[in-house]
Amino acid sequence: MHTQECSVMYAVFNMHRIACDMFMTTTTNDTFKKFDGDHRAERVFEKTSLGKKPKKLGKFQDETQNRFDFPPYRSGQPMPAKLAEPAPTTIDLRFDNKSARDHDYQPIDIERNTQIRVPPPVSQLHDKEVKFDGRTKYNEFFKHPGTTTRVRYGDFHENRPYIPPQVKFEGSSITQSSFVPKKLEEPTRDFKPEHHLISTEGKQEFNTSYKESYTKPLVKPCKAYIYLLQQELKRQREARAQNQNQAISVK
Repeated sequence: MHTQECSVMYAVFNMHRIACDMFMTTTTNDTFKKFDGDHRAERVFEKTSLGKKPKKLGKFQDETQNRFDFPPYRSGQPMPAKLAEPAPTTIDLRFDNKSARDHDYQPIDIERNTQIRVPPPVSQLHDKEVKFDGRTKYNEFFKHPGTTTRVRYGDFHENRPYIPPQVKFEGSSITQSSFVPKKLEEPTRDFKPEHHLISTEGKQEFNTSYKESYTKPLVKPCKAYIYLLQQELKRQREARAQNQNQAISVK
């Protein structure tokens, strides 16, 4: 059944293929078309001047700015200059090492230019002999208690050995009197399950909640699958019968 449907579809496809023409064109083929022939520009070769005599060029001007500013001695190096004669004593040859800032900002005589500032008169607004009232709220509430003499009871030089008490101390705290333990008549029972072997009797069902909730629906096989099963069973029956006939003939 499956093969028949495939053959019908193939025949329909061939009918449509024969009925129409197929243009094997793409956007790239339409945009970039191929041109036959040689459409390149011809290469231009310049003629060389190797066989001709070169023209004479002018004299190379090798003068630089340094040579122009500092020309050489044309008639040879001159003699060294004569030594200077000692200057007369009337000329002051001391080097003036003062800068423009030293000339502009001359030192000022502080004593001559100091102006004595006369204080303004003070008016007597209050009497200086009045005592300052330094009371604060902190000093009023938190007063110093002062020192007291230490009172000593007894003489520490006397021999007073420690005598332990003869009667047992019977005392109870608030915790002991509030939380009184209760006496248990029976010991606490252990709630841990007993250790025993698993019972092997009965049938075990390996089912889970997931399997019970999500059951797989029954799907009916298609006609093509049924056809293939029938062909496979038929082939197996024929093979079994052929093997039986061969076994009988051998006996």
